[in-house]
Amino acid sequence: MYGLLTESSIRELFAAGLIPGLLGVVLYLLAVKWAVSRDPESAPPLKALSWPERFAALKGVLSTLVLFVLVMGGIYAGVFTPTEAAGIGAAGAFVIALLKRQLSLPVLKEVLVDTAITSSVLFSVVISA
Repeated sequence: MYGLLTESSIRELFAAGLIPGLLGVVLYLLAVKWAVSRDPESAPPLKALSWPERFAALKGVLSTLVLFVLVMGGIYAGVFTPTEAAGIGAAGAFVIALLKRQLSLPVLKEVLVDTAITSSVLFSVVISA
């Protein structure tokens, strides 16, 4: 929204958010480590996974990772604009949901209603600005 209103480069805005985002992740991890070191009962120990088990666990997020790389890679490579990337991302998420058989008519209806609500709020912000 900010990039749209100020006519800023979306690519540069994503790049500007990379370091603060990584810093936030690192600080969050340190905060969790500190909290657990003070009270070990707050996070019970988990069984260590072997490497094959770790790679098997990644299968569940592979489609999301591929979609992310496609959208962000397409923007940074200059293959498509951020608006086109949004469309490709939405279409990709739709195809992934269809392939995983997680999309039924009630779920589709809920998604469309939520999209309409979110779009209405965003348009209200843009019109008000």
